Amino acid sequence: MTEEAALSAYVAGTISFSAFRNAVVDSTTFVFQPGGTVHIASRRPLPRVQIGPEDVQRALTRYQNGEVTLEELATWGLVLHNLDAFEIQGVSESTEEEMWDVIGQLSIASVNEAFDTPRVSILLQRLHGMTRG
Repeated sequence: MTEEAALSAYVAGTISFSAFRNAVVDSTTFVFQPGGTVHIASRRPLPRVQIGPEDVQRALTRYQNGEVTLEELATWGLVLHNLDAFEIQGVSESTEEEMWDVIGQLSIASVNEAFDTPRVSILLQRLHGMTRG
């Protein structure tokens, strides 16, 4: 699997973190730290992959439906938030900032005691507004 295919598949939720990590191991460093945090950095430029509100909505919905764990959702957010391969396209600058805020919240979801069912609903409502406007 190419790096670009792995990046796109990971955003879409069609491959696991383990499969993603194996596909980008030559260009990306993953340092697992105590407490479940992961430091991620690219060693060389990765292909650019576009993301949109619908990608984040899909991830949150998969969590809400029990398809992924909180840790998997947080890792997904952490990867998107920390690798410069991802770019938000087709939205206003303020919507882009708001999307990065939501992704940032996902990246710390597993250590944020306030990340619960009502919080997921609020984030989904924010994202829904981004896709309409």
